[in-house]
Amino acid sequence: MGTTGFRSTVFGAGFSPSSGDPATLRVRFFAYDFGPGVTVYLHYLRPDLTLRATVTLGRTRGPCGTLVSARRRLFPFPARPGNWRLQFDTSRVYRRLARPRVRLVVPILRARR
Repeated sequence: MGTTGFRSTVFGAGFSPSSGDPATLRVRFFAYDFGPGVTVYLHYLRPDLTLRATVTLGRTRGPCGTLVSARRRLFPFPARPGNWRLQFDTSRVYRRLARPRVRLVVPILRARR
């Protein structure tokens, strides 16, 4: 008889609420199954895919590694129009192919003046 391991939780990341004015929207970020006791970072990539900023979201808790942040601004800086990429991973320094990672696309239609 053999045994095998498997993941029993959903791997992923995101934020809530998912709609509103990105210039003022305050959200809770969440990450699931990144591993227990690791720090999760959020890397903001401009529409041209260059790094704009990296923020620390916090440390995961529990056996599967879940994180839910306090409410904070979706974009902690003025974001110009275009498709921004938000990459969640466990690397303090942005690496395009970091593992594990979740990358979301957030469209910004127009910027505030």
